[in-house]
Amino acid sequence: MKWGKLSNDLAFKDGLTNLYNHHYFQDFVDRELNRAIRYKKPLSLLILDLDHFKKINDKHGCPVGDIVLGKVSEAIKNTIRDCDVAGRYGGEKIAIVLPETDLKGAVIGAQRLKKAIEQLEIDTNSCRIDVTASVGVTCYHPTIDKMEKSEFLSEADNALHHSKNNGGNMICIHKNGYKSYQLTNKIK
Repeated sequence: MKWGKLSNDLAFKDGLTNLYNHHYFQDFVDRELNRAIRYKKPLSLLILDLDHFKKINDKHGCPVGDIVLGKVSEAIKNTIRDCDVAGRYGGEKIAIVLPETDLKGAVIGAQRLKKAIEQLEIDTNSCRIDVTASVGVTCYHPTIDKMEKSEFLSEADNALHHSKNNGGNMICIHKNGYKSYQLTNKIK
């Protein structure tokens, strides 16, 4: 690996998850919102949070929690498209920007991510840990919506909180009110 590539990775990537860091993620959202407006294309956002992650850290210790977060991040990278960007949003929250993706496509992407996380077999030195995730979804379409970046981020984050407050392990959409989907629901 060349030094230039390594230094760029260190500047833009989170050391634990190897996903983009919060600063890079925020810049990417700015660029993609501007591109969505310019080309009149939809832009979707997913924010996911691992269910009961604090219990994992409390029961098994933070090093095991770090392993879990690393494995989940790897599953996310292997599940999203090359054009999508996943970044550490805070704590165990991970946000994924899906350029040129409408709401239906975003929910399908969220279902794939949720399923990939549920299917993980995370073995640590002491035990096997199974995890689930709650996901908040929103979509911005410049020909329909008028919103600022902060509203765009808030919609996905609020949908995530709605999902967690209603038992977790589900996908919730914030678009003209809340809609919750379990993994088995088909989107029409």
